[in-house]
Amino acid sequence: MAESLFESYDAASQRYRPVPEQDREWLRGQLKRVQSEYHLPAIVIDYLPAAQREQARQTARKIEAEGFIPWVTTGDLTTLGVGSIEVMPRKVLLVHGPLENEYALRQDDVVRLATMPLNYLGYTAGYADPRHLPEQPLAGRYAGVVIWLDGITEPEDVRRLAAWLVARVAEGVPVGILGRINPLLATPLSQTLGLEMRLAVNTDTGSPVEIIGQDAMMGLETRVVPQAVNFYPLSAKQGRPLLTLGQGKERQVAAAIMPWGGYVISPYVSVTLSNQTDIRWVMDPFAFFRAALRLPEMPVPDVTTDSGRRMLMVHMDGDGFVSRSELAGNPYAGEVVRDRVVKKYSLPMTISVIEAELSPQGLYPKLSSKLESVARDIFQAPNVEIASHSYSHPFNWRKAGGSEGGEDDEGGYTLPVPGYRFNLQREIEGSIRYIETRLAPPGKKVAMFFWTGNCIPGRDALEWTQKLGVLNMNGGDTTTTLSRKTLTQVEGLGVERGGLFQVFAPNQNENIYTNDWTGPFYGYERMIETFALTESPRRLKPMDIYFHTYLATKRAGMQSLDKVFQAALKQENTPVFASEYARKVLDFREVAIARTAAGWRVRGMKDLQTLRLPLAMGEPDLAVSTGIAGWRDQGTVRYVHVADPAGSADLALIPVASVRPPRLVSANARILSAQRAGNTLRWQLAGHTPLEFTLANAAACRVQVKGHTLAPVRREGTQIFYRLNDHVAQPLEAICQH
Repeated sequence: MAESLFESYDAASQRYRPVPEQDREWLRGQLKRVQSEYHLPAIVIDYLPAAQREQARQTARKIEAEGFIPWVTTGDLTTLGVGSIEVMPRKVLLVHGPLENEYALRQDDVVRLATMPLNYLGYTAGYADPRHLPEQPLAGRYAGVVIWLDGITEPEDVRRLAAWLVARVAEGVPVGILGRINPLLATPLSQTLGLEMRLAVNTDTGSPVEIIGQDAMMGLETRVVPQAVNFYPLSAKQGRPLLTLGQGKERQVAAAIMPWGGYVISPYVSVTLSNQTDIRWVMDPFAFFRAALRLPEMPVPDVTTDSGRRMLMVHMDGDGFVSRSELAGNPYAGEVVRDRVVKKYSLPMTISVIEAELSPQGLYPKLSSKLESVARDIFQAPNVEIASHSYSHPFNWRKAGGSEGGEDDEGGYTLPVPGYRFNLQREIEGSIRYIETRLAPPGKKVAMFFWTGNCIPGRDALEWTQKLGVLNMNGGDTTTTLSRKTLTQVEGLGVERGGLFQVFAPNQNENIYTNDWTGPFYGYERMIETFALTESPRRLKPMDIYFHTYLATKRAGMQSLDKVFQAALKQENTPVFASEYARKVLDFREVAIARTAAGWRVRGMKDLQTLRLPLAMGEPDLAVSTGIAGWRDQGTVRYVHVADPAGSADLALIPVASVRPPRLVSANARILSAQRAGNTLRWQLAGHTPLEFTLANAAACRVQVKGHTLAPVRREGTQIFYRLNDHVAQPLEAICQH
């Protein structure tokens, strides 16, 4: 190992300098001698400032061209450097105002609004406030920083944040600033940002504020409405204006992409409508974050799609299991779910119960025997995965736990179980043990815990699910419909609390669509609108048929549920359990993507098996790529199937292949493995329903399953469609002519 072949660092003076040619020649000779005499690899570490990322890439390539293993980093070794591969940072730090407690984060704009677009672009979100900013450099570890300023009002917080941002800009970390930028511009940061806010008296205050220039990035869901009360002269020395307003002779650059990132001032980020609840994006968050944070085009881990088809899941919260239905005979709602959902639809479902509704020690001891029997029937079904919906169904997890203090917190925040005093272990571990010992068939374990009530657990609750080895889900308020057609009603994948992650449900349940179960009771059929709006123009979510047991109490409720099932089943889909989705979300946070000389290297894709990339990036070169089973094109994007048991893939892309080999286009099942050997392609598929799959460029191939030739059901262009009665195909072979 040697230092400084092209670029060096003087620790004494803390200065970077190029290596003199004479020194470079001497070191090159020494390293070559080591390679030839000792047959050892030679590693070279060069040094450049963090802000010179592109030069670091070029230097790494020069070192590699010399025949050495490169690593280019900063002089203090505090940043993730660049080598023969460059690991792409996939985390964005979102800075918000100080919060009253950990529960308040869930309702903050950075979670509700900013997280989803970043997730779609392929990035996870971390959160901080001005009083708890990371001290270490972010270059190489974070793709960027987004500051949501509207909640940052204390002068000391502003000063602290401004000084911190100066350091981030200096190290080359892109910064996006949203909201009330005025306080920041009253600090030395304004010079760093190249922004000038003039405080001189505007003599044109009586003139209307007009739009002088507007980029396509502005006016996404509602038009830009200039506001005189928010007008002040603001100029940007460099950059590309996105929105320029004028009042008389004065100008305000209200939004711009800058050399350091970009900004949008209030009220041109988003607006709250007159009903004080609905929000609309003024700026395009996808376009702004990509431009301001200089996010590169790269393969993105995708949690909406598996094997080229949109995922479909079913999950039920156990509320109302004991309620009587309006259907003939007034059966219990749990019985209706058993007979008209579980038995009717042969799809994977994750079903939960509330212990206090069913247990002999619960609310209805006289009904317990009957209700438990129904639950056992449901849990014995092979298409049912078991979940707990707690012991007493906390409505407000913070208050149920007495976080606000006072005896009054003991009651009113859970179901009124006689003599029960809220206990977190009882709610989570206790309910799970009850289900496994009294309701579940032998050997079948509880796989998930579904959050209840406001679905805002604390870190202590998340710790319990982690300790018990069960996955968690619920929360998130994805409810966009034709009457509320807005991206602000589509939330991200979840929220992190102290290193633990709460997985949000992909969309909400019938309670939202029926106005808190007050009617109309057919309202859940509007879930079909949500499915459509989260599919186009971008596939933002899988389909999740999510409901409460009490939906089965109403005839109209059951009719709406059937409509949703029918609409979902008409679409090509890959059915999954809720736990499979949750594991993909957790994988999303851990997947590593690196740029290589040949393309892209991906690691950590164990349960998550789909990469999404724009068509313009090219198509996979299957002759060079590894761990890739095929791909499917939909609209302007390409869904690439990773099929390696270790979760690894090397993806080489070419503009247009001159020869297109056979490939797997899509399947309604998980791809367990994919291999190419000569003229034989071999896959292993495993699904939850009878298998369907599609091949492309396979006209000269004979498809076999377990040695038997399989006839296609239809052909469309270069694609051939197949169907099996089995749920598993091991092996599936395509034997092709050269």
